[in-house]
Amino acid sequence: MKASKGMENYFNSLKNNAEKGYSISREARKKNFDPETFPEIPLAEDLATRVESLVGPKGVAERIRVLDKHLGREEL
Repeated sequence: MKASKGMENYFNSLKNNAEKGYSISREARKKNFDPETFPEIPLAEDLATRVESLVGPKGVAERIRVLDKHLGREEL
């Protein structure tokens, strides 16, 4: 199902604002306002990508997407 133009604009706005926030965070961290030198939570398109980037192993995101079609969120 294709999203409406308004919905596409909404999601693009969310993505752009998130990227802007991460950019601000990286700049602040360069000035030592935070003990970490990078934002700890990487941007991710979906839960599967987030799990793969935080926990691994590489390639697990695709398996999570397949299981997501058959399992409930809690079971997944």
